[in-house]
Amino acid sequence: MSAIKIKLVFFMSFMSFCLGQFGQNIVQYDDFKWNFIQSEHFDIYYSKDGRSHADFTAEEAESAYMRISDLFNWRLKQRVSIIVYNSHNDFQQTNVVDSYMYEGIAGVTELYKNRVVIPFDASNKEFKHVIHHELVHAFVNDCIYGGNLKNMISSAIKVRIPMWMNEGLAEYIASIWDTNSEMWIRDLAINGEFPHIKELNGYMAYRGGQSVWNFITEKWGEESISEIIFQIKKTNKVESGLKKALGVDFEMLNEQWHQYLKKTYWPDVNIRENIKDISQQLTDHEELKNTYNVAPAISPDGSRIAIYSNKDGPMALYLISSKDGRFIKKIIQGERNTEYEELHILKPGITWSPDGNKVAFAAKSGKSDALFVLDLKRNKSKKYRLGMEGIFRPSWRPGHQQIAFIGNNGKYSDIYIYDLNTEILQNLTEDWFSDDQISWHPNGNSIFFISDRNDILETGNINKPKVHSVEQSDIYTLDLNSNIIKRLTETLHNEMYPCISSDGKTLAYISDESGINNIYLQNINEKFSKPITNIITGITQLSWNGDDSQLIFTGFFNRGYDIYILNNPLKKLNEQIKVPLASWINKKSKIELLHGEEFVENRNYFNEDKYRNYVFSDFEYGIRDSIPQEKVSLDPSSIYDSKGNYFSYEYKTRFTLDFAQAAYAFDSRFGGQGMAYFLFSDILGNHKIQIGTEMTVNLQRSDYFLLYRLLPYKTDWNFTFYHMAYEYYNSSTSQQDIRLFQDLGIRIEASRPLSRFHRILAAVDIDHIIESEIKAIDVDDFGQYEYEQSFVKSFTTVIPKIKYIWDNALWAYTHPVEGSRFFIKYRTSPGINEKSLTFHSATFDGRKYFRLFNGTSIAGRLFGGANWGKDAQKFRLGGVPWLFSSEKNRTYSTEIEAEELYFSEYVMPMRGYLISNKLGDNVLLANLELRLPFLLYYFPAIKYFGQINGVIFTDFGVIWDDDYPSPSKKTNWENGRGAGWLMSYGFGPRFFFLGMPWQLDYSWQYNPHRGRISSRKWFLSIGVDF
Repeated sequence: MSAIKIKLVFFMSFMSFCLGQFGQNIVQYDDFKWNFIQSEHFDIYYSKDGRSHADFTAEEAESAYMRISDLFNWRLKQRVSIIVYNSHNDFQQTNVVDSYMYEGIAGVTELYKNRVVIPFDASNKEFKHVIHHELVHAFVNDCIYGGNLKNMISSAIKVRIPMWMNEGLAEYIASIWDTNSEMWIRDLAINGEFPHIKELNGYMAYRGGQSVWNFITEKWGEESISEIIFQIKKTNKVESGLKKALGVDFEMLNEQWHQYLKKTYWPDVNIRENIKDISQQLTDHEELKNTYNVAPAISPDGSRIAIYSNKDGPMALYLISSKDGRFIKKIIQGERNTEYEELHILKPGITWSPDGNKVAFAAKSGKSDALFVLDLKRNKSKKYRLGMEGIFRPSWRPGHQQIAFIGNNGKYSDIYIYDLNTEILQNLTEDWFSDDQISWHPNGNSIFFISDRNDILETGNINKPKVHSVEQSDIYTLDLNSNIIKRLTETLHNEMYPCISSDGKTLAYISDESGINNIYLQNINEKFSKPITNIITGITQLSWNGDDSQLIFTGFFNRGYDIYILNNPLKKLNEQIKVPLASWINKKSKIELLHGEEFVENRNYFNEDKYRNYVFSDFEYGIRDSIPQEKVSLDPSSIYDSKGNYFSYEYKTRFTLDFAQAAYAFDSRFGGQGMAYFLFSDILGNHKIQIGTEMTVNLQRSDYFLLYRLLPYKTDWNFTFYHMAYEYYNSSTSQQDIRLFQDLGIRIEASRPLSRFHRILAAVDIDHIIESEIKAIDVDDFGQYEYEQSFVKSFTTVIPKIKYIWDNALWAYTHPVEGSRFFIKYRTSPGINEKSLTFHSATFDGRKYFRLFNGTSIAGRLFGGANWGKDAQKFRLGGVPWLFSSEKNRTYSTEIEAEELYFSEYVMPMRGYLISNKLGDNVLLANLELRLPFLLYYFPAIKYFGQINGVIFTDFGVIWDDDYPSPSKKTNWENGRGAGWLMSYGFGPRFFFLGMPWQLDYSWQYNPHRGRISSRKWFLSIGVDF
């Protein structure tokens, strides 16, 4: 077969198709009705009960605008849309981005329209932080990338800000420096080898990147931020821009940053204590090869501790021994099923019943959070859905069948108490302030908690005070009989995790007074506290044991969290421990922006004198002349009503162009071609239109499609119109004669997610197939052929299908490492007329993944299928979708028919063989891979490819029509078109290059009766492993 017509598989669409076979779901549990308000520079979208979050966002967004525009020396050229969800559960239903928003994702800024998407997750302080953080990304998008993907492409902007620089700058501006960042960098400096700046990925991109920016601004001043941004924009290169701005390259900056860390933290080794030296370590994340062992809750008899741990991969609830930390049993597996979808490890809480027979915890369970009570003797749990957007930090009331917790009702977070017997839920605070980290007095009559309420001790105030800081928390107590709140601490620092001793006299808590989280004790009747630890890293999640002889806590050391016990804490009061201030506390800290009425009246964004030593003549305007600018700043008279409130408007769907791009597309079977690709959507991402067409459009001989996606409902709808054309030289006649195949079709597809992990898909395809012959009849005066087209045949077929899909796989790099994925699919063509096809097809694809150790894993796959009926279509076994190969031919076949072209199913990978090596009505294919990190040191060009992983694989499959070919018969292993077996083995690296995942496979054909039957073959392709 010699193809002269080249086929569309635009790379992103190809990847979406491949991953679309599986993938976890965005589930629409709620029907959102949206409104929006407009501040001076931002459009803020909110749903029912979210008006207070929108107002808070508007205030903080404008505050962030003043600071970021000052630091960047940049005014937004386009207004930024901020979509605010009332909870993280609501946030996980967003359609703005097409990926699931896991628990650790606090917000996202996308580049299609430079939209910011954030949830309110029960904390005013965290909500404020994420607003400021994400708006830094919006400024970077506007300043560096032209405001959206469309402008970035049209302006040929090639620079890509590295993750450490982008996320680190966002963290720096949102909070400059804090105890959490200090803990991570202090630990890094003391315990590990210093990573190169370019190696700051994952979570270290945030903490490490923030530290780098902290160093830069300390040495070169905050003015350097705008100069760095300017030079990167001007040079269109990160490293060149950094060198022009600071006078140092990456290597010099990296060396100076390392010296800065050593100078800052190494002296502390002599004046602070190692956490392991002052306490008994119960878990060891280095030995367990994990990162999280957190949220300890000791049983009433003191023998067991319930914790969350990811020692086996996904987070789970375990019981361990309080004596030696031995893991007794796993009692709940999280993150692998809908019942315990997420265990809220960022706001964890496990609590024991007074008799020690039950534990309670909160988890995301399908459509909402739920409170679970697990009977340990019967190993059965009971779920309580309480109508909450979020449930966190449950704590069992002593002597009662009641559980207190922090609840997010969509408007604000409060302390709730739920009676397990009467099933009555009571809101104890019902106000705007963020309350958190609750614990009980032993008498069960009062609750200890932290709050940002400052001196406001009355409950019921649901409106934000006019001038109020949310940055600092103190400890309070709430008496359930009188409903009176008392303030127990009144400092400039943050107090956390209060818990009272069993005699009710000594309050233990964690404070960041020194700049490092340490444990303090305070007599409940006094205002003074004393530290009883002086550790070098940090402590969190604190509680007493039953007789006050121990404090159980979570400690951070060497990049991991573990459970520790501090013995005889009360005796430590006699040691007169003093905690020196961390060096960052003594440095100039950020001035808190408290703004009331003057916020609207005084908006001086730039300090011109600050930039007197820099030249920005072409930065703000010259570089952006080619990009149309919209009116960004609105007049206050059009924003506020007569009472000073923002006008609210009903959201209406309006499509805008996300981007348009010319691209080169490639298909392993039919080659490559130029395509034009357009994407339109509305602000909320509920409606998306995709248009693709060849660069040269011919209605008969070109590929084009129109896809409309309707996403705001529980069922996702996709409507597609498409035309696919293939042209082949007719090998049986003149080399200039062409066979033309056309498929003019419509697909209607409905996908109903049942949960994050599984869904049912139903679709119907209506295809009209036309075959024509194009003959060369003459040659003109210029030597060009003249053609005559004649009709050969046509038919119409209707193919409905139904498919069930399951996917709870956990990914690492380019492949899953744990969990399973499978689908079962049935499709049929009922034969609507004499010309139409009549066939049935059933397929199964199951994949299982096993995590081993040190980044290694095993993956297994089994694919099976059967075709039957009058016009049963053939499975085509063999090959991989390669771009480059040692093979000259792509496919085994030499001729093709319309039925084969549009309705056959290709079964891959069968590495080492040509595509369509064997054909048959029935097929089985098995793939087995050992996936492991490659020997990085043997690849000098590693900096161009990033992390390199590798696989060792074997593939074997069988295909047949009527009689199953026995593997014991030698003739069934012949490498031909008919029924029989194929087998291969090999290895290859996996890496990223030019922003795409690449696979290089070296493979050998194998016959178990004859051994290896081919020389080494190699195949280079784009894609991720199965």
